[in-house]
Amino acid sequence: MLRRFNGQPIGIGELTTVIKLDRSGGSVDRDEEFLRRFRKAQFIKYFYGDAKMELHPRTMEYDYSHVSIYKTPNATSDLLASLLPGGEAEDDVSQRPIYEKVQPSPQMQNGILAVVQADPNDTPENIRDASVLGFVQITEVDERRKKLKILPPLGLQIPRHALVWGSWPTDVGELVR
Repeated sequence: MLRRFNGQPIGIGELTTVIKLDRSGGSVDRDEEFLRRFRKAQFIKYFYGDAKMELHPRTMEYDYSHVSIYKTPNATSDLLASLLPGGEAEDDVSQRPIYEKVQPSPQMQNGILAVVQADPNDTPENIRDASVLGFVQITEVDERRKKLKILPPLGLQIPRHALVWGSWPTDVGELVR
């Protein structure tokens, strides 16, 4: 970051200065188990609410043809390439597709997908720039019947918008109560 942004112009006669700071003495590394449990609790709160506002989601079944799911191809290597100093490998990253349309698969089970404010047939750029309406969880993928069971946070039909399948730091597992 220092090599990439230090000295870059930000205005007339102004340059960016990047300063490396030492880690604060009061900061504490969090235990991985704590973070995993915390993330799962946040997902449960999102889908089911809490003591102040209880939500009643219900699983809904959709045909494969009803959903349009997009995934970033090889997201980890793209992120790492974008962090290389001095713009190295930037050309390679810009030539790769932003999203690729994927068919439902068993790997999606228990996955969290973002519902974005974009038409399923929009360009990848429009899907990337669209606002996130909310999140759903894929609770079951039935390849034989070509059906998905999806858990939205409210008991409403999910709109025909593009769904984006991202990678989360940990698997949230089964949220259905």
